Amino acid sequence: MRSAFGMFLVVAQLSSAPIYPAGAGPVEDVLAVVDDANAAFERGDFKEGFRLLRPRDEHEEALRLLHPLAGQGSASAQTQLGIIYLSGLGGADKLTEAAKWFRKAADQDVARAQNFLGALYQMGAGVPQNRTEAVRWNRKAADQGYAPAQCSLGQKYATGYLVPKDVIAAHMWLSLCTSRGHDAALDEREMVEKEMTPEQIAEAQRMAREWKPD
Repeated sequence: MRSAFGMFLVVAQLSSAPIYPAGAGPVEDVLAVVDDANAAFERGDFKEGFRLLRPRDEHEEALRLLHPLAGQGSASAQTQLGIIYLSGLGGADKLTEAAKWFRKAADQDVARAQNFLGALYQMGAGVPQNRTEAVRWNRKAADQGYAPAQCSLGQKYATGYLVPKDVIAAHMWLSLCTSRGHDAALDEREMVEKEMTPEQIAEAQRMAREWKPD
């Protein structure tokens, strides 16, 4: 299943390949192109995401444009900086920088940044490994209705990874994820259903119907 955590793993492998939004000039263009690439990654279209973020030598320009906005408190710019540093750009201590900017955006309730920050805590990348923080930030993003976070949280409950195994919660989160277009979660939900009673499935379906974002 593709998820923001899965995107983190893919992007982290690009440390040797500088990325820069091709053809972008003004900072608004930088933000728009990176947003489009992020959306492609999150729906599982990695080919399109990488097409939008083609290797270029001018990636320092993106950092130059984004840093002032991020420093002024722009949560969007902070999130984009985190992604750029996560991809391996920007010099030493890249993961530490990524975590720093994701944290600033996460504190402004940006669900994407919260989910990335949770993944970093889960891996112990750029921050000390802390499974409690990993789940906390994952849940914050999921509670806002961020589908990749809901998929990730559903997987955790399905397997008992980082949280106590709970097939009802797993089914609910995976159902919410699929309702937002992440069809890959259907297979995992079907696997969970094999461990559930009809009553448990009905309860999970009720919880999904009644769920509302924070």
